Amino acid sequence: MWDIIHQKIWQEESIQEESKGFRANGNHIAKFSCKPNNKPQPVDALTPAYGVLIYEKLVKTLGSELTVLRQKAVRTLCEMLQQKKEHAIRAVQAGVVQALFQAYKDEDMDVRRQALLTSSKLAVVPYGCNAILKEDVEGALRQVKESFGDDAETMEYTFMLLANLKSMAGFHVLGKLMDFMIDTLREEANETTAKVHVQALHALRLSLMIPQNHELAHENQIMSVLGKLIPAYQDLQHVDALQAIGFVLAKLGFQKKGVEEAVQWKIIPLLVPLMHTDFYSLLEPVSQALMFFMLSVEGKRQAAASGLPSQLVTLFPNVNEAPILINLLKITSGLSELPEARETMQPLIPLLEKAMIPENVGKHEELLRESYKRTTALVKWIP
Repeated sequence: MWDIIHQKIWQEESIQEESKGFRANGNHIAKFSCKPNNKPQPVDALTPAYGVLIYEKLVKTLGSELTVLRQKAVRTLCEMLQQKKEHAIRAVQAGVVQALFQAYKDEDMDVRRQALLTSSKLAVVPYGCNAILKEDVEGALRQVKESFGDDAETMEYTFMLLANLKSMAGFHVLGKLMDFMIDTLREEANETTAKVHVQALHALRLSLMIPQNHELAHENQIMSVLGKLIPAYQDLQHVDALQAIGFVLAKLGFQKKGVEEAVQWKIIPLLVPLMHTDFYSLLEPVSQALMFFMLSVEGKRQAAASGLPSQLVTLFPNVNEAPILINLLKITSGLSELPEARETMQPLIPLLEKAMIPENVGKHEELLRESYKRTTALVKWIP
């Protein structure tokens, strides 16, 4: 190309009308811009450019009559959005959201599943989430459950999508689908339905970010449903499901209605056996839920009758996380208000007086020390 430009410049020299600016520009291009680029290119240099330009083609391929092409297109979409979240804007502009919603009804099971999974990946990006919420999410997902509700993997990806709708508009959509989520949780707990239940619980927890959804959850008897799931998953030793249930209960405990319902359905005696170091990952959500539920006198009585004071004696020396310790101290303070529980709490006094502060607690250190002092005084106080 360098030779061609030089040849062009010399040919133009015979033209008298040629401006000096043209020759100067031509010489500059020939001298600096047409030299070979010997700098090594990054290994993935072509991937972003190819990825940005391919979305329109993938959208068209999703409408192909050939199943194998639709499968390849939706898998490629999922991989690209997972690896390059910044491409979400380009994908939305290419019409990916509408194409995915059409794929929810695809006759091929793999295409349906991957379309829901891809939508959940797209919803992680705020721009993609907003684009999804502009569509009829409620109608589309109800149709998915009606047509393919027996397929556990399809329902798992459906709730994964709902759990990523993290915006105010998303919370309202989740409220409209409250019965949809809780009806799914009514299904029998087993190893097959566990993954579906976990994702449904994540979506349910997200929906409880706004107060009006708490009322909808109680109208659908959420406490009754969770009360049946806890012993079922405890028998299965399914920690992920129990942890998700704990976080939902902790959210429900923020409202007075949640505390009343927990006492009514006797949720507290079901949670006390989970307050054990064998279930360490459950301690944070379960202790937080108990802390709220024990704001009522009857809640304290249920906890004391279930053996929570003796559980606390075992827990304090073995917990090394500040948030959990703070919850345990608040629970202990609540129990100390019950005359019938005070005697069983005496073994706690030496542990509280030691004020065991874990290392690297940072900003929680002062709060922990004050909590220890206050709780120790309450437990030692003789009315």
